[in-house]
Formats: sequence, structure tokens, C-alpha cells
Amino acid sequence: MKITKRIIGILKISVSLIWIAAALLLLIWGQKALVWTDNRAKSTLDALLENVILVKRMMMETTDVMVAVDDSLSAVENSMIDGGLVLIESRPLVDKTSQILVEDVPQAMEDIQQTMPAVIEATRTVEQTLNLLSGLKLVLPNPFGEDFRFDLGVEYEPEVSLEESLGALSTSLQPIPDQMRTLEGDLVSADISMSVMSQNLLDLAKSLDKVRETLLDIQAVIDSFDSNMDQLQSLLDESKNSVPNILRSTRIALISFTMLLSVSQIPPIYSGYLLLREDQNIKKESVKKA
Repeated sequence: MKITKRIIGILKISVSLIWIAAALLLLIWGQKALVWTDNRAKSTLDALLENVILVKRMMMETTDVMVAVDDSLSAVENSMIDGGLVLIESRPLVDKTSQILVEDVPQAMEDIQQTMPAVIEATRTVEQTLNLLSGLKLVLPNPFGEDFRFDLGVEYEPEVSLEESLGALSTSLQPIPDQMRTLEGDLVSADISMSVMSQNLLDLAKSLDKVRETLLDIQAVIDSFDSNMDQLQSLLDESKNSVPNILRSTRIALISFTMLLSVSQIPPIYSGYLLLREDQNIKKESVKKA
């Protein structure tokens, strides 16, 4: 029985001392773990904040680029619409030009050719008259100087007669009406090309408008993402500010727990001490009796 009390007392004291040592180790390593956690949390949060700021900067640059692209596309779209409308408005002018060049002018030139024989005939009469008037000259000899010359003041000696000139002009005009009528095909092709070009320009403008709508949708997504980045940045800032408070509370809780654990071992130590003291007293009494 005596040995049992002694062993129990030693065990109680030993276990309590072990718990106290464990509490001290827990306090020491817990403090180190909290310091490591503090540094790790700060470095991690700082890295996350840098990444968030970098992403926001990239989103801002992307937004600026998309705004510039949208402005350029808007200018190109307006230019294409204006060009298409100009071509559409120009088609009636091509029709009028075609009527003038293919119908009116050739008909007028043919009418001129039909009147040219009468004009040439009248010209022949006029030239004959001019030649006659030009030939009416009187010369009187003057023994004291230059001869006396009398005429009507008409001088008509062209290198090419007016009749020949009008005949050459009539001959040169003959193929022109047919040549101008051959322009009809080119003018029709030009009108068709203008129609196709105007439609293509308007179709391209519609395509660019769809591209701009897609850019606006993407811009809305980027704005939403940027808003989420703002919320994440605010959350990280709050976390960074709250980490020291959390670690401080954890440190207080750790110290309190280790102190409570250490203090809670005082009764078992005292109880073990009493058992050992009782065992020593019994031994002393046994010695006195002996």
C-alpha cells in the first residue's frame, strides 16, 4: 500500500510536470507559428493585392483600347454609310448622263450631219462671193511713184477653204454617234457596279455595327469583372487589416490556454506531494517504533 501511494504521487507530479512542459512548448512553438502565419499571410495578401492591381490596370488598358477601336469603327461605319448613300444618290445622275451621251448628243450630231450638206452648199456660195469680191481690183500706173490700187478691201485667200473644212468636220463627226452609243454598255455596267458597291458598303456598315455591339457586350463583361476585382481588392484590404487582430486574439487565447493548463497542474502536483509526504511520515513513525 505504501509503495502504491508513493508511485501514485510520483506519477501525479511527473504527469503534471509533463503537461506544464507541454504547455511551455506549446506556447513557444505557438508563438513561432503565429509569427510565421502573420508573415505568410502578409506576403500572400500583398502578392494577391499586387496581382489584383495588375489585373485592374490591364483591364483599364484593354478598356481604353476597346474605346479607341470602337471610335475608329464608328468613324469607318459612318464613312461607309455616307459613301453608300452618295453612290445611291449618284445613280440617277448616271442615268441622266447615259441618256445625254447615248441618246441626246448622238441624235443632235446626226441632225447636224443632216444639215451639213445645206451648210456646205451655202458656204460654197459665200466663198464664191468672197473670191469674187477679193478679185475686184483696179491698178493704175503712176509714172512718178507706186501704182494706184483700188479694191473693195476684201482679202480672202485661206489655205483651206471653208467648204473643205466643213466637209472634213462632217466626215470626222460621222463615227462619233455610233461610238457614243457604244458607251451605253459601260454606263450600264457603271450603274450596276455603283449599285453593288453601295449595297456592299451598307452591308459592311451593318457588319461593323454588329462588331461594335459585340465590343459593347465585351465591355460590359469587363466592367463587371472590374467591379468584382474592386470587391476582391476591398476584401483583401479588410483581410490584411483584420489578420493582426485575429493573430492577436489567437495569441491571447494561446497564452491563456497554456497558463490555464499550467495552473491546472498545481492541484495534481500538490496531491502527489501530499502522497509523498504521507509516505515519508509513515516511514519516520515506523523508524521510531522500531
